[in-house]
Amino acid sequence: MVTPRLHVGRGEPLLLLHPFATSWHAWRGVAERLADAFEIVAPTLPGHWGGPPVQLEGRGLGDAVRLLADAAERELDEAGWASAHVAGNSLGGMLALELGRRGRARTVTAIAAAGGWKPRSAAERSVAVWFGSRLPLIKIAPRMRPALRVPSVRNLFLRDVCEHPERVSEVDAEAFFSAVSACELYRVRALLRLRKGVLPALDGITCPVRFVYCERDRLVPYPVYAERFVAALPDARHEVLPDVGHVPMLEAPERIAAIVREHATGVRAVADTGAHANAAVA
Repeated sequence: MVTPRLHVGRGEPLLLLHPFATSWHAWRGVAERLADAFEIVAPTLPGHWGGPPVQLEGRGLGDAVRLLADAAERELDEAGWASAHVAGNSLGGMLALELGRRGRARTVTAIAAAGGWKPRSAAERSVAVWFGSRLPLIKIAPRMRPALRVPSVRNLFLRDVCEHPERVSEVDAEAFFSAVSACELYRVRALLRLRKGVLPALDGITCPVRFVYCERDRLVPYPVYAERFVAALPDARHEVLPDVGHVPMLEAPERIAAIVREHATGVRAVADTGAHANAAVA
C-alpha cells in the first residue's frame, strides 16, 4: 500500500504540495533537508497515486482547484494547524496561492506555479495540448517499467520536467514514474479542460509570497506564464531559478530547500554540505 503522505520533522508547520500527476514523493529530498527546522506535512492530493479518490470529471480548472484546496485545508485541520508555511510546485503552487487567499498560509512559496497565464490565451491552450500530447505515453508507462530502469531511457522521459535528469536519484525517478502512470486524474483528463470554468482568484492574499520561475521550464516558461501573477501580485517576490526544469525538487532539492527555508524563516541556507547549516540574511 502506498503511503498517502509524509509527516516528518519538528518546528514551524510547513505544508508541501506536489505537482499534477505526481505525489508527495516529489518533495522527499526537500523534506529531508528541512526537517531540522520544520514540522512537515506533504500529502498526496486526491486523485493521485496513493491519495484519496475524487470525482472531477467534467469540471473546470477553477472547480478542480477549489476541491483540491479543500483537501489541502483538511490536511491543515488534521495536523491541528490554523495556518502553516505553504510551498507548492505547478498545480501545488496554484493550491498554495489559494490557501494564501483563504488565510491559511503564513507564507507562500509558489514554484513554477500553474495559472499564471492569461485566461483564454494561446498560452492556456498550449498547456492543455502539452498534457494531452503525453497521455498516450502515460497509458503505456506501466508496460515500460523495465526499460525505465535503464538510466538513458529514464533520463529521456524525465527531460520534460528536469533540465538535468541525470541528477535525479533512482528512488525519486521510480516514484515519479509510478505516480504519473497511476494518476487517476490524468487518465480521465479531468484537469485538461483548462477553458471550462475560470482560474482561481488571486485577490485577498496578504501573506508574503515568493514566486520562483524555472529558467528551463518546458511546460510554463517564463515570462509568458507569469503575466497574471506579476499583474495581480506585483509586490510579491518574483525570481527566476537558473538551470532547472519544471519540477526542480527532483534535480535540485538542496536549492529548493534553501529557498523555502529562507522565505519561511528569513534565514538563508548556506551551500548544501549535508549539515544544512544556516547563515543570517544580510
